Amino acid sequence: AKELKERLINLVGEEAAFIQAGTFHALCGRILRKYGNLLGFGSNFVIYDTDDKLKVLKTVLQRMNLDTSLFAPKKIANLISSLKNKLIYPDSYQLSESNYFNDRLSEIYKEYQAELLRANALDFDDLLGLTIRLFDEHEAVKTRYQNMIKYLLVDEYQDTNLVQELFIRHLTE
Repeated sequence: AKELKERLINLVGEEAAFIQAGTFHALCGRILRKYGNLLGFGSNFVIYDTDDKLKVLKTVLQRMNLDTSLFAPKKIANLISSLKNKLIYPDSYQLSESNYFNDRLSEIYKEYQAELLRANALDFDDLLGLTIRLFDEHEAVKTRYQNMIKYLLVDEYQDTNLVQELFIRHLTE
């Protein structure tokens, strides 16, 4: 994003300094810092990286007295990430099949999100998913950002996922 902005300044001059450029995560992070209180967390939230995420999951698994050979933290982290990238949060998570693993996964997911909320923390997947939720639940916030954008360029658009596509659609409706 920084390189893109520098190239634009070199190409068109200092007017390009007013261009907002950033990764999906950075842009969503800025939006959530400003309006995250509408979703129940403070603007000073911490962003957990993969290691932080695994530490929280290990704590949750230990508290729930679950066998980490069956519920490997990395595997659980990937499953939660996959759910979030489909905009499936604990409150909307429907089990495809009820069995020991799936039932525990649902509980782990709820506990994991509760731990993040207690710590006023988000993981990388939350940055996008919660921005979509913010726009869905608070039309005025979405409209504010739509009105700020005259042009939107998405580099490597072919590599966007569902949540990124929804973010783009919200901004360009």
